Amino acid sequence: MENYIALLLLIIPGFIARSVFECLTYEMKKESEQGVLITSLIYNIFILFLNYLLGFIFGLINNDELINISKRFSSISFVMVYIGITLLNSFLVAWLWYRLSPKAVEFINSIRKSERKNKISPTESVLSSLFNNNERQLITIEKNREIIASGIVKKIGISNGEIKELWLVGGKNFDSIRNKQKILFNEIKGTYVNLDNDIIITEYKIDIEKLKANIKNKNTHSSDSSS
Repeated sequence: MENYIALLLLIIPGFIARSVFECLTYEMKKESEQGVLITSLIYNIFILFLNYLLGFIFGLINNDELINISKRFSSISFVMVYIGITLLNSFLVAWLWYRLSPKAVEFINSIRKSERKNKISPTESVLSSLFNNNERQLITIEKNREIIASGIVKKIGISNGEIKELWLVGGKNFDSIRNKQKILFNEIKGTYVNLDNDIIITEYKIDIEKLKANIKNKNTHSSDSSS
């Protein structure tokens, strides 16, 4: 029985760390079973190292048991302590990789830049990297050359590493202001193009506070006219 417990405690932590990392990066990737297994095993290497290190430091594991730790899993008290340490280290490894992975990508991109190659972003799609930044962004969305939505990005929904939903606010007011005061919408910050679905998302470089003032003035004039 202790062999099965040992097997579970040696394999599951990697899956936990992988899930925590995906939650931190807001990127729920769709991987093959082999990909999930390999990623989890890589996490396991670091988690087990920390488990053994802490166990050895605090006297939970001696030199002989480092080779065959499964012998200790017949003890319920040891199993409970080991589970606690494992959960802690799973979160720790995921958090450390979350903090270090951007630095690793920066280093790789610096090498790619010297080779005159484009930057890479392994954990995010282009769309996710543009809108998953907690900034107020004014955008218009076109499909088949027609504007289907516009406004400030308030919330996003991500599934399998891709943005599937966008919650925009202030759309009607922005449409009215865009038609009447086109000068506010002359400067484009960037344009996202999805060739497969014929979708174009345009982000405008605009003073949000100035735009809100325009909306407020518009609403004030509307209320004055109605009264």
